[in-house]
Amino acid sequence: MVRWMLSEAEGYDFLKKYDVPVPEYFIINSPEDAAKAAEKIGFPVVMKIVSPQIIHKSDAGGVIVNVKTAEDAKSAYTKILTNVKACKPQAEIEGVIVESMAKPGVELIIGGKIDPTFGKIVTFGIGGTMVELVKDVTMRVLPVNEEDVRSMVREIKSYKLIAGYREEKPKDEDTLVKSILNVCRAFEENEDLIEFDINPLRLYEKGGVAVDTVFIFSDDEKKNDTEIPQVDISIFDPQAIAVIGASETPGKMGYAVMHKLATFPGNKYPINPNRDSVLGFKAYPSVLNVPGPVNMAVITVPSKS
Repeated sequence: MVRWMLSEAEGYDFLKKYDVPVPEYFIINSPEDAAKAAEKIGFPVVMKIVSPQIIHKSDAGGVIVNVKTAEDAKSAYTKILTNVKACKPQAEIEGVIVESMAKPGVELIIGGKIDPTFGKIVTFGIGGTMVELVKDVTMRVLPVNEEDVRSMVREIKSYKLIAGYREEKPKDEDTLVKSILNVCRAFEENEDLIEFDINPLRLYEKGGVAVDTVFIFSDDEKKNDTEIPQVDISIFDPQAIAVIGASETPGKMGYAVMHKLATFPGNKYPINPNRDSVLGFKAYPSVLNVPGPVNMAVITVPSKS
C-alpha cells in the first residue's frame, strides 16, 4: 500500500477543479522570482516552504506572513531556506510558495475520512487554531445533498458567527454550502482519496477562501475490491423508541431519558411492569407488549437486572 499527500499547491489545484475558492499563488526558486510573484499577486503575501518532508512548516521556520514589499519578499525567501536547512538539513526543498494573504474571516473546517463501517463521511465545524479547543463540529455520511449540507452548517453551536453576531454582518452561507457540496463531490469521485482537511476555510460577507489543506491518497483503495457493507443510516432517525426501565423517580436514569424524550416527535413506549404510565405515557410490561414497531431501545435498568 502506497500513501501520498498533495503539496499545498497541488491541494489548491485539486480544489480549483471542483470550484472551491483558493488563494492566488506561485512557486518560485529564487529571491528575484519571489519579488516578481509577490508584486503580481499584490501585497501583502504569505511565503511558505514547499517540501514533502516538512508537514508542519511553521515549526521548521518555513512560513513568513505579511510580506509587504518586493525587498521583503527577497529577504523572506532567503530566511525561509536558511531556517529550513538548519532545522531539517535532509529535507528535499522543491521551492517556496508565494500566495495572497487571506484577510481575517470566520475560520471553518471541512474534513473527510473513510470509516470502516459507514464508508466516506464528511465533517464540518469551527476551524483554525480553535478546532481542538472548541470541538464544535458535525458529521454526515456521504452522499449528501444541499439540504443535508445546509442543515450541517446551521446545527453547529457557533452558527451565529455565520448568520451574523452582534455588530457583525452575515457571512456568505451560500458560498459555504456550495464549497462543502463540491468538496463532497470530489471525495466521492476520487476513489483513492482517503482523508482530507481544509482548515481553515475563511468565510467572508461575500465569498471565502481555503487557506490551508491536507489531502491524503492511497492506492490501496483502488486495489481493494471488497465492498464496505452499507449501514442503514435510518437508525439515526428512529420513528419509535422504547425506554426499558422508564421511571417517574427523579434522579433515576429511566426518568432522565424519558424527560429528554419529551419533545421527541415519534412514538415513545415506556417499559415498566410496575406502572400503568410514566410521565403521562402509557407504560408496557415488556417490549413484546408494545402495539407498534420499535426502531430503537434505550436500556436504563441496572446491569444486575
